[in-house]
Amino acid sequence: LTITTTTLPAATAGSSYSATLTASGGTAPYTWSLDSGSLPAGLSLSSGGVISGTADTAGTTSFTVKVADSGSQTATKTLSITVDTSTAPSVSSLSPISGPAGTTVVADGSNLGGTRTVDFGSNAGTELKIASNGTSISVVAPAGSGTVTVTLRTLSGSLVAGSFTY
Repeated sequence: LTITTTTLPAATAGSSYSATLTASGGTAPYTWSLDSGSLPAGLSLSSGGVISGTADTAGTTSFTVKVADSGSQTATKTLSITVDTSTAPSVSSLSPISGPAGTTVVADGSNLGGTRTVDFGSNAGTELKIASNGTSISVVAPAGSGTVTVTLRTLSGSLVAGSFTY
């Protein structure tokens, strides 16, 4: 039994990722697992050998995968995935720019997928999970009054989208 995958494609932060591991020899079916290390944050390995998800952390991560066949043979291989930031989120508009508490604030742009941070003044750090490669996000202004600042935390720093006063 041999793992035939030698390299894995790079992942792009905030974008969907999928790669299938391959093996030969032994007796099918194969069952895959993570033997040591961890995958980049946001990615997971299925028992069918598919690494998928949306990576949010830049850098190169090494890990060891294990495959087992139906005859109890096993093989391991150390692989790595590099996550780049070539498609960092961008924001083209924020609307509305003012209104009462409870108003929905929408940020439009591109590559807004992944976990981004929306700061509500005193409630700073509220995290929202946004659909991968989304083009808009929406948040609701909390009770009281103040300013909502939509901040997209990119892998290379922060991009402040804009503020909403309520």
